[in-house]
Amino acid sequence: MNQNDSYRGWVMQFNLAVKRIFLFSALISLILILSAGAYGGGLSPEDKLFIVGAGAYEDKLWDVAALAFSRLLAEYPSSKKAEEVTHLLGVCYTQMKEYQPAIKVFMGFLEKYPKSSMYQIVLIRLGEAYLKLENPNEAVKIFQLISSLKDVDKNADAAIFTLGETYVKMGKHKEAAEEFRNFPQRFPESKFKNESYYWAGEALFNLENYKDAKNYYKKFYELMPEHSLSDDALNGAAWCEYRSGALKPALASFNLLIAKYPDSELIPAAVFRTGNINLKLSRNLDAQKAFKKLVESYPKERIAVDAHLELGKLYIQKKEYSKASPHFEKAQESEIIEMKTEASYYLGESEAAREKYNAAIAAYERIISYGISDMSWVSLAYVKIGVNKERLKLWDDAQAAYQKALEILEDKDLKAFAEERLKIVKAKPR
Repeated sequence: MNQNDSYRGWVMQFNLAVKRIFLFSALISLILILSAGAYGGGLSPEDKLFIVGAGAYEDKLWDVAALAFSRLLAEYPSSKKAEEVTHLLGVCYTQMKEYQPAIKVFMGFLEKYPKSSMYQIVLIRLGEAYLKLENPNEAVKIFQLISSLKDVDKNADAAIFTLGETYVKMGKHKEAAEEFRNFPQRFPESKFKNESYYWAGEALFNLENYKDAKNYYKKFYELMPEHSLSDDALNGAAWCEYRSGALKPALASFNLLIAKYPDSELIPAAVFRTGNINLKLSRNLDAQKAFKKLVESYPKERIAVDAHLELGKLYIQKKEYSKASPHFEKAQESEIIEMKTEASYYLGESEAAREKYNAAIAAYERIISYGISDMSWVSLAYVKIGVNKERLKLWDDAQAAYQKALEILEDKDLKAFAEERLKIVKAKPR
């Protein structure tokens, strides 16, 4: 054990000792109070225990309150105060972060007092204790029971809201949508009411109900434009429009997001999407501006690699190959093998157009080295290698490349081209 471990162990032992001393002192104080007839000689021992426990509870001395309440329930199980005390004891354990004892107490309460006016409150606290123990499945069962009740307590809003959030995290979007759609009507005064619109949008988006999802996102954004989720809501609305094919409204929403929340972590993806939409709208110059902004302002973002690929393609369309090649080189850094492959292919095309045949061959050879499962790319790479080897008058190398291509080629036109070039190469004098 090193010195730091030894020190941490000593601190833990010290804290445990302090806690034991405090509990022992609290217990002694409790005994002295009771034996001395504190709070009036006319009070029964049961009343004294309750008064001490309630006083400690009010002062947030959870350990002392728990001692008093536990003793009261042990010595006076039929007390008229037993129902209230059981609930308070469970709360004490929760406040002390002793969730297993709290669960045991709350479960006992529900079994013993099924008609209690505090039944729903205890259910809520039980579900929350399960969440603290990172047991969402049990928590969901409890919150589902609360949600199914005919008259849901207004204090159940946090529990039902948590239920909906948990559904989203569990991928149960249909159940989440139902809870959040009903939430504003069930809890009109809840502090979670406005936020429920955002989560309704999230659930409906995942259900591909983009029309309704967009409306919920926008309602949340309009009500809470400064909320920490507002940028995400506006982004969600933009994506709903994009997925629905409403490209111009989507473009306007993404641009609003960029203008309204310039520091949001969503901005790089939003900038890329504006470029993508402009491409679909045949606004190539605007698309180029967007992709250029992305690679210059957010060069370390993963999506900047995507933008490099799109920029390279735009430059190739304009036959500006010297500008295209550097972007394809950057795009080859992608972690997505299909994108790496596409970048290498276009780099080869760009270098070949600049008559840099060796550089083009190197780019095509990288496609083969990636180990991509799509053989159409591999066969195309071999054909392109053959073409550029011919340009360098390396007839044997060109012949070998065409032969390898023909072993795996499926495309009829490309196969016919490779066969024709192979005949020509074989006829070349060596």
